[in-house]
Amino acid sequence: MKINTFKVYWTDAFNEVHSEVFLNITQALNYTQFLRNDGNQHVVMSSDIIGNMTKPGVAEVNPGYDWKKRRS
Repeated sequence: MKINTFKVYWTDAFNEVHSEVFLNITQALNYTQFLRNDGNQHVVMSSDIIGNMTKPGVAEVNPGYDWKKRRS
């Protein structure tokens, strides 16, 4: 049985690469923030979400789409 996983990668002060796997996105995000606050570099997180049916990345919009972010 496959389950959703979240993997955190980072580089330490000695330029060594490390990784840790989490089953919970909140734990992965908290650990990512901890690593950044602790002085590690290149801290990134990736996910493998079961049942994700969309293609990764940004899709092009249809002609005539004119939504703009408004600042308040």
